[in-house]
Amino acid sequence: MNRHLAYLLLLIAACLYAAVRGGRPERIGAATFVAGSVLSLVLSEVQGIGFREPELGIITVDAAMFGIFTWLSLRSTRFWPIWVSGVIGSELIVHTMRAAAPAIVPQAYLDAQALWSWIALTILILGTRRHVVRRYRRGTDPDWRTRSGA
Repeated sequence: MNRHLAYLLLLIAACLYAAVRGGRPERIGAATFVAGSVLSLVLSEVQGIGFREPELGIITVDAAMFGIFTWLSLRSTRFWPIWVSGVIGSELIVHTMRAAAPAIVPQAYLDAQALWSWIALTILILGTRRHVVRRYRRGTDPDWRTRSGA
C-alpha cells in the first residue's frame, strides 16, 4: 500500500469517527481536515511545482487550518485542538525553513509536511476517543466554554 492511499484511509477513518462519535468541536475538526486535504491537493496540483519551492497554496491552507484549530482550542472545552494547532504550526515552520533554505531536497520538504499531517489526524482520533469516554462516564461532555471561562 502506498503512503497516499494509507493517508487517505487514515483521513477517512479519523474524520468518520470524529463525525459520528464526536461532539461539535470534533465534527468541526473533521470537516477542517477534509477541506484542508482536498484544498491542499488541488492547490498543489494547480501550482504544479512539486515541492521544489515553498508551496504557497498549501501554506495558505495550513495558515487557515491553524486559525480554525486555534479558535477551537480557545472556544471549546477540548484540549486536543491546541495540540493540532501546535502540529500545524510545525508545518508552517517547515514551509518557512523551505523558503529560508532553498537547498533542502524537495522530497524532504514533502516528507516533513506529510509527517505532521499523520500526527494531527492521530490527535483527532485520540481527542474523539477521550470525548466518547467522558460522555460515557459523566453522561455529558459540554462542547463549548461558558462566558465565565469554564
